[in-house]
Amino acid sequence: MVTLNNIETRIAELETAERRAMRIAQINESLSRANTELDILNAISELTREHGAVMPTLSFLENDGHLSRIVAMQDHLGNTIPLNSLPVTQFETYQYPHMNLAMQNPDSPLMISNLHDDNRLNDNARAVISSFGVSAFLIMVLRTGTGYQGVITFAWIEPQDFNIEMMAVLRAIQPTAAAILANYRLRLELENRIEERTKELLHAQEERESFQQQIIEGQRQALQELSTPIIPLLDGIIILPLIGSIDTARARDIMRSLLKGIADYRAK
Repeated sequence: MVTLNNIETRIAELETAERRAMRIAQINESLSRANTELDILNAISELTREHGAVMPTLSFLENDGHLSRIVAMQDHLGNTIPLNSLPVTQFETYQYPHMNLAMQNPDSPLMISNLHDDNRLNDNARAVISSFGVSAFLIMVLRTGTGYQGVITFAWIEPQDFNIEMMAVLRAIQPTAAAILANYRLRLELENRIEERTKELLHAQEERESFQQQIIEGQRQALQELSTPIIPLLDGIIILPLIGSIDTARARDIMRSLLKGIADYRAK
């Protein structure tokens, strides 16, 4: 029997599903328009900031996930944190226990709602996480069929009962975020290769132009010697045949060659 309560519950569920779908679509659209690492991070961190998250961080995963390299970080207001202000931006992933846990099940975000009573963490792990000044962590590994692409981490100062809707949205957009990041990293790699190849071609062109200039200079000197030949006749006597027109430049060459010939042959 359908009751008023059942109808109201069903309407509430539909409204919740609609809001969730709209938020997922909004984030996916922002991800599709992302042009930088910060754009990718901000598309997702806007959601978690609404629920009090601090220090959202995007890292590239390299060497089959064993190496993490921070590429973007924000504060709790969404302001960019300069990477050169961080003590370290690259580290071995498995040195950090919470990252190790996330890598064990990379297809679903890892939730650490309270590091102080999470039985998955030992005392050493709690000490490591506590050193960041936070009590709760959310880690989303981004992996595609071609391998590990990156990881996004969110932190909370206080222990959390993670919002159900927030988690549902994050799970839904995780594959899209991974694909977007994979395409972005591929584009970066191609741009770097093009830049390196362009530098190689420019260097080769500079060397070729330098070589051509050397040839031209050698030819000029050879022509100069041929156009102003010094011919010794007798001891102390030289001649310099003059053929063709004589302009200012050639007149200087003639005078230079003549003076050199007089010195070389001790002509009078």
